[in-house]
Amino acid sequence: MISEFKNYTLGEITKILNGSTPSTKKIEYYENGTIPWITPKDLSGHPFRNISRGERNITQLGLQNSSTKLLPRGTVLFSSRAPIGYVAIAANEVTTNQGFKSFICNEEIILTEYLYYFLIAKKEYIESLANGSTFKELSLTSTKNIPIKLPNLQAQKKVAETLGDLDRKIELNYSIIDNLEKLAERTYKYWFLDETIPDDRKNMIVRENVKIGEVVKIMGGGTPKTSNESYWENGDINWFTPSDLTSSKEIFVLDSQRKITREGLENSSAKLIPPYSLLLSSRATIGELAINQKSTTTNQGFIVIIPNEKISIYQLYFWAKLNKNKIISMANGSTFKEISKKDFKTIEIPIIKDTTSFNSIMHDYFKQIEELTKEIRILKLTRDKLTPRLIV
Repeated sequence: MISEFKNYTLGEITKILNGSTPSTKKIEYYENGTIPWITPKDLSGHPFRNISRGERNITQLGLQNSSTKLLPRGTVLFSSRAPIGYVAIAANEVTTNQGFKSFICNEEIILTEYLYYFLIAKKEYIESLANGSTFKELSLTSTKNIPIKLPNLQAQKKVAETLGDLDRKIELNYSIIDNLEKLAERTYKYWFLDETIPDDRKNMIVRENVKIGEVVKIMGGGTPKTSNESYWENGDINWFTPSDLTSSKEIFVLDSQRKITREGLENSSAKLIPPYSLLLSSRATIGELAINQKSTTTNQGFIVIIPNEKISIYQLYFWAKLNKNKIISMANGSTFKEISKKDFKTIEIPIIKDTTSFNSIMHDYFKQIEELTKEIRILKLTRDKLTPRLIV
């Protein structure tokens, strides 16, 4: 596909810009702002190549009184600290904080989509260029000096289209999953929250509020001693941390970043959790949810809820999702907020007399979501194996 290359540095073929943060003490820099302001956190678990906005906006006044720049549509955003390596393409005009190096391509030499995949392919190399004692950061000078071998524009286009086809299918699947989750949430609300119950459903939907700790088993997790290699080396038992959930943003999780051994499990407070339980992060980032597809363990940053014949995983998932703010409000702590299992067990959950029809409907939704998630993993694996072969 590619035969001839020319050598450049990124500084020669792109305009590279830093971002910044308008003073957070000035409410007028943020309140009712309409200018998208992206931070690395906004890209954590972001499943799409393009991004149109982040969690916060800034105002025109905030833009004018800071060193952040208004970046045009098509700018490639690359997180340059905490962490290094998130990549996205601006879908419209955006600004960023100081955690980014943003690239405006000279499209007579390099295509935006090609640069996007180049930065992904070279993530480890780029990370090695970072410096810093508190946290690693990529400097503007180092970024400008990153070498790149470029094929001609036609070859770049073929590479971008090949990888883009895979990403478009991945993005389509995520969109379908999002729609299925919305339909499933509406179904949950109808059965458990709606005030008006049709006459033909009144005998089936008889609701009662009970404490969650009275109707399901609640478990916690633990961390095997990290200094003992035999607890970790060549481990094959999943061991989830809250960061696994925040980086995934998927309903179903199959594998954790780190794994423990059987010896590590037996010599710690970690517990083996049955498949299709609900993992709920209980500290640091509280309220992140996932359903484990196989037996797993977690660290102590979780409350794990085990479904049963009366309370299905489908009911637990949407109950926890819709009660996230309540769960967060019950957290305590000076160093970091955490909700205890004791307090969590007191939260009320609505139950109904007969869940057969509800579970049948929800099973279909969740089965489709699970299958689409499986397909996404295969597509990502294919893309990730192909990318370094196509990007020199």
